[in-house]
Amino acid sequence: MCRPIDVVFESDLVDKRNMRGGARYRVNQIAIQADAPPAVGMPYDHQVETYFHEVVHWIFNLLEREDLNEDEKLIEQMGKLLAQAALTARYE
Repeated sequence: MCRPIDVVFESDLVDKRNMRGGARYRVNQIAIQADAPPAVGMPYDHQVETYFHEVVHWIFNLLEREDLNEDEKLIEQMGKLLAQAALTARYE
């Protein structure tokens, strides 16, 4: 069950597919809209949110929970909370 997931940044996800990211299960890949001109790109914190959003999709896919994998509201909330935890964590 433990396999590497490659993260790739693509500059055309918003333009061509109207999406900020995508989980590509067959090729073990998460695609995220690359930072680009403001009309197309995303700020770093949005890229992190998108990454965690796709990770949550990945988790539900591995758990074979399609009912949860299709609940975009749940996935969006979980992705944002995980991103917040990662972006605001402080280590002393």
